Amino acid sequence: MLSRFYGPALRQRSTPLPRLHWVAQWPFVPAHAARLPTPARMLEWAIVYVSSGCEREPSRCRLHVNYHGCTANDWKQRREWVRHIDLNEYAESNDLVVVYPQAAGNNATGTGCWDWFDAGDADFDTRRGSQLSTVTALIADIDAAVRGALVLPDDALPPNEAGGAAAHEAVVEAADAN
Repeated sequence: MLSRFYGPALRQRSTPLPRLHWVAQWPFVPAHAARLPTPARMLEWAIVYVSSGCEREPSRCRLHVNYHGCTANDWKQRREWVRHIDLNEYAESNDLVVVYPQAAGNNATGTGCWDWFDAGDADFDTRRGSQLSTVTALIADIDAAVRGALVLPDDALPPNEAGGAAAHEAVVEAADAN
C-alpha cells in the first residue's frame, strides 16, 4: 500500500521509536455532532506515531491515516494493532506521521466500527460527517494535537484506560442512550 502511495522513493522499514502519542480526540469532534440523533461515536483517544524526523514540526512531514476495521473497544488490542501493523516501521524510515483515529461504534454500526452507513448522520461518508470531520480537524491541527498528547512507552496505556473494554463499553452505552 505504501509503495503505491509513495512509489520508488519509499525506504525500507526500520526500528520505530518505542513510544506512542495519545491524542485526545473529543476536542476535535465538531459542534454539529451534538445535534445529530447519534453522537460522533469516537473514543477518547487517537493514537499517533511521530517518527524521529517529524518530532519538531509534525505538519512538515507526510501524514498517513490508518482507519481500523471493526475492533473491540479494548485499548490493549487497539494498541497492539498500532504496534504490529508495521506502519510505524515505515514511518520511521520515511519521515511520516501516522494517525490512528479510534471509532467506538454502536449497536447499529457494530462494536468498534466506523459509521459505514447512515446510522443517524446523513453526511457519514463526506467531510461533513461527524467522524470524518473529527479526523480532518485533528489532522489540520496536528502540531497542537501532538504537543498536547500524552507521550508514553509503546507498551503503556493512557490513564484510566488500563481497564480495557469495560470503560469503553460504558461510553458507548451512554452515547447510545442519548
